Amino acid sequence: MMGLSAGRWRNVLSDIQFALGWAGLSRIPARYTEKLSPQWATLISGIALMGDRYKLGHFGRYCGRAGIVPADVTAPVMDRFLNDLLLYSLIQEPERRHRDAVMAWNRCVGLYPAWPQLRLAVPDNRSTYSLPWSTFPPSLKSDIDAWLRHLSGVDLFAELEFDPLRETSLATRTKQIHLWVSALVLQREDPAALQSLADVVTSERMAKGLRFFWDRAGSKASLHAAQIAGVVRSIARHWVKLGQPELDRLKAMARKITPRATGMTTKNKNRLRPLYDLRTQQRLLTLPNRIRAEVTRIGVPTRALAQQMQTAVAIAVQLVAPIRLGNLVRLKIGTHLLRGRNGSLTLVLAEDEVKNGMPYESELPENVVALIDLYLSCYRPLLGDEGATWLFPGRDPGKPKSHAGLRQQIQDCIRKRCGLAFHPHLFRHTMAKIMLEHNPGAYGLVQRGLGHKTLATTMQYYSGMETRAALQHYDALILKLQEEELPVSGSGRRRGSKA
Repeated sequence: MMGLSAGRWRNVLSDIQFALGWAGLSRIPARYTEKLSPQWATLISGIALMGDRYKLGHFGRYCGRAGIVPADVTAPVMDRFLNDLLLYSLIQEPERRHRDAVMAWNRCVGLYPAWPQLRLAVPDNRSTYSLPWSTFPPSLKSDIDAWLRHLSGVDLFAELEFDPLRETSLATRTKQIHLWVSALVLQREDPAALQSLADVVTSERMAKGLRFFWDRAGSKASLHAAQIAGVVRSIARHWVKLGQPELDRLKAMARKITPRATGMTTKNKNRLRPLYDLRTQQRLLTLPNRIRAEVTRIGVPTRALAQQMQTAVAIAVQLVAPIRLGNLVRLKIGTHLLRGRNGSLTLVLAEDEVKNGMPYESELPENVVALIDLYLSCYRPLLGDEGATWLFPGRDPGKPKSHAGLRQQIQDCIRKRCGLAFHPHLFRHTMAKIMLEHNPGAYGLVQRGLGHKTLATTMQYYSGMETRAALQHYDALILKLQEEELPVSGSGRRRGSKA
């Protein structure tokens, strides 16, 4: 940014935006000053979710300027909205602004009968580089499938040197090897030369593939590249069975793109930092109860209100039992949420359902149980198949809510109501932060609370997290000592002073 500070750069962009608007060259301002047209105002005022009101409010004002009423919205109108965002505005992340509007529109189609019943195609803005499997020889795909079957332990009588991988881990391995062979082709390797896994793990191709990920990460080491390199090395050792000299060369190359293990990422540390403000922390901790109060005050349950209550339940569970998102979305009543004789609820995960094979069990507090009971009796029936036992049912009968859907609900809610950029995995870090602040050095408690297999894992991620609390205690001690008056010995005169 030409040596400008971030604040100064924002001011420059704002000035340019104003100048473009004054000259009539900006079709979409960063913030509209005019109100919604009557038809758009009536339609959008009926949206229960604040996030969707915001996303469609900007689009509604854009349409209002062009004389487009809600009933006239079509796919070409939305395409023109994206084009104007890209070419005639300085709005940050224009593709995301467009996609958010499309997704909010489609949600409203399903929730509100008065909404124009047109579903729009959701754009895929992901920056992906996976090539179709048809790009590669069938023999390579067959070898990959055989390797995956081996990892799954499908042959009960095979002698394995490892525990069979779970379904989610197999899906991850499939994606990683797909990215690897795609990277080789994008590095100008001839797909026809990649006939088997033995052809994709040579030291020459290891160097080419790692160069792709190095460049993609901005010429620096990355965890993503290191994980893929680990899969390639595992294939080379256990499936292809390369000799030790070649394995050593692969190891040396992988080490160069592996970031130094330092525990929690800087990005996650920055996202946790606002929670050191006790008011902000309190807003997060009380969020489920505040949502419950607002929803019940409105009155008769609706599908929109049920979604809000669903979000409140998800956040409430994560605050007291921060399990991974994959486990959260698949919670079943009667399987993972067990009712006690006194009405209590215990969250139970078997060892084959968790990432590290450590069974997890936590009795939920009474206020969380009360929230779940209210949700189950009055709101959950509005969200899906009443006969299903999923705590968070999905649109398709018999299936749970998607990872992406529940993650987005949680993130949007916390961003709008607490002003935090907060993804679901941060609940685990939040638990560690709060426990260590109030119990410095209590890594054993954090280990058991998070279900870590070893204390070393807990200490690697959270060592030093209580430093802030320790220094605050030390600062208070220093202030106390500075304010104390030391007793004067003898006559109270300093040596050499005159009488």
